[in-house]
Amino acid sequence: MFDADFRPIVLPDDFKPTPKPPPDLALEWIPISALVIDTGYQRPLARENWNKINAIAAAFDWRFFTPVLVSPLGDGRYALIDGQHRSHAALRAGYDAVPALVVPMSRAHQASSFMAVNGAVTKVSMFHLYRAGLMAGDAWAVQVRDVVAAAGCRVMLSNHSAAEKKPGEIYSISMVRGFCRAGKGWAVTRALAALMASAHGAGADAFKEAFMSPLIHALAQCPMGESLLVAFLNAQDFKLLQRKVDRLREEPRYKNVTRITMMRDVLLILMQDWNNSGGVAA
Repeated sequence: MFDADFRPIVLPDDFKPTPKPPPDLALEWIPISALVIDTGYQRPLARENWNKINAIAAAFDWRFFTPVLVSPLGDGRYALIDGQHRSHAALRAGYDAVPALVVPMSRAHQASSFMAVNGAVTKVSMFHLYRAGLMAGDAWAVQVRDVVAAAGCRVMLSNHSAAEKKPGEIYSISMVRGFCRAGKGWAVTRALAALMASAHGAGADAFKEAFMSPLIHALAQCPMGESLLVAFLNAQDFKLLQRKVDRLREEPRYKNVTRITMMRDVLLILMQDWNNSGGVAA
């Protein structure tokens, strides 16, 4: 190797760092028995996780083991923020301690740290990120919760089977977050409130993303009061409408148009006609 193979850690001349004191942290060997998982923001271990743990344990090598991230709880235990797979694999491989970066944090900061570390590099569902965001008090998670709650609905913290889902339960967190980011949280609240008050509100299917997203999009472009919107929803046979949309998409000119986009455009036309006629079906 030659010196040319190595690059030092330097900043461009126009980057002026502000000197800061060393942080309050330490690198220690922590007994695995002292590690605990905070289920308030951490994901559970599913079968695929255990398969990954077994694979890591079978080829365990400390050269590939980066320190886990933990925070002391003050009673001899440590909240394991990052490193579930590695810690379980180390235990499976016969070790009783792991190297850990110990950083004192509040529980809210632990949740924020979990999102920052895992959100971009590990397969973590939106349910876990949302739950951690709530615990950390992140504005996006609080807004998602509040715009849905304002309609009398509830954002769910985990997915359920189709048979278990109930009216007013919202599972499409990314969808709601997207509308909020676009400044259309009001449309989410109004659309959900109208759904709850309409004849369709008694079924869980009405709260699926495939229907909610087109409705919210259309409402955002064609605002109407809740009573008028409820009347509009009551006048629609959405199963029939979906069949019509599916038939339209069979035509060559619509082959590249998604079902959600097509439903959004059709709903918008119907809502505009309804709005212009003062609530009289065309």
